[in-house]
Amino acid sequence: MARQLATATATALLVLLAAALAAAGPEADALRAFRAALRRPPPVLDEWLDWPEPCAGGGHRSPWYGVTCDELTGRVSALGLAHLALGGPMPDLSLLAPLSSLSELDLSSNSFTGVFPDVSVLAKLDLLYLAHNNLSGEIPDGAFAKTPRLRWLSLANNEFTGPIPSSIATTPMLKELSLSNNHFQGRLPDFKQNDLQVVDVSYNNLSGPIPSSIATAPMLNWLSLSNNHFQGHLPNFEQNNLWFVDVSYNNLSGPIPIVLRRFDASWFKVATHASAARRSSLSATRHLPHRHLQRHQCRMQDKNIGGT
Repeated sequence: MARQLATATATALLVLLAAALAAAGPEADALRAFRAALRRPPPVLDEWLDWPEPCAGGGHRSPWYGVTCDELTGRVSALGLAHLALGGPMPDLSLLAPLSSLSELDLSSNSFTGVFPDVSVLAKLDLLYLAHNNLSGEIPDGAFAKTPRLRWLSLANNEFTGPIPSSIATTPMLKELSLSNNHFQGRLPDFKQNDLQVVDVSYNNLSGPIPSSIATAPMLNWLSLSNNHFQGHLPNFEQNNLWFVDVSYNNLSGPIPIVLRRFDASWFKVATHASAARRSSLSATRHLPHRHLQRHQCRMQDKNIGGT
């Protein structure tokens, strides 16, 4: 009798679970469609098939791997699938459009290929990390025109080419930008954001003068323009918040602005090309600081290459 009761109870639970999965809401369907679009979904995403809803339990934690929920709305607010060895073409991000509260998307440190994905359907994004993949090609100039809340953007360590999209420079709330280690060409756009704090466009093929707008960004504290082809004089930096500037390995000339002369050599890196000056080459590498991680981590290397 007890065995029959236990069997009946288990059967009932399975029926209820199957019914719940069949009646999954649009957010569950969207995430499962995104999983299905991955070339080889990792085993950790199998639990997306086992739980009926990603945010059914309340609170910000979800039983679905990589998913964070908004405690107030009970909807998906963040998706983090970094370091999962995901490969193949980048899935169509329109699959995530039903996640109407999605504000953070981290697909970094994988092996996705293809062109920059269309993010216009994710209008509430304030963090987008696609760094350390194999994405390539030119990014459309208006790619970020419909993401007005974007504050953290990292596309570093890919194979992007062409000019930096002007829509990045006009995204009104941008705070931290990392485009390093790509193949961007052309001029650095005029940044208009008052809250801009970090700009790293090192190791690209950018050229032309350094725009004066970057030197007057009131909140800027980290600027890395090294290993490009910038020309002309350094603009007059007016901020008091700067604590790191790297303009080494460019074709700059002229005097060093007074504001930068107060920097210690570890925090101001410049290659001087005046014939009577001692030449020094200094470089720095750094990952864009994630607001949930230790900030201001950097790795620097100094070396002299002689001169007259």
